[in-house]
Amino acid sequence: MESLIDGESEKIARMAIEKATTGDPAMLRLCMDRIMPPRRELPVEFRLPRIESAEDAAQACAEITEAIACGYLTPGEARKLLDVAQALMHTLKAGEITERLTRLEASVAQLVSGQAQTGATNGSGR
Repeated sequence: MESLIDGESEKIARMAIEKATTGDPAMLRLCMDRIMPPRRELPVEFRLPRIESAEDAAQACAEITEAIACGYLTPGEARKLLDVAQALMHTLKAGEITERLTRLEASVAQLVSGQAQTGATNGSGR
């Protein structure tokens, strides 16, 4: 089928445009859909607060929920924004856990090192 159309595609396009310009509603709609396809989504006018911590993300979720209650956002719009805020929250929590683990490991290493030095001092004094 494609091989049949390949040689005639320019001719077909010209015919469609010609029919559209003479007022054929179906061809006009076809041409307009190609020139300017319908939007799938409209931009949402909602400003998320700056999210730098898991607590900030939780606050953003609360603000999004409040915007639904006030009618500023539809539930579908809010769901997408909540997904963004929750993904950020998970990322930030993972970063916070990594930082805490790093500090904990450093503290344990320091304790072990201190015990080793104390043990060496106590053992050599006998």
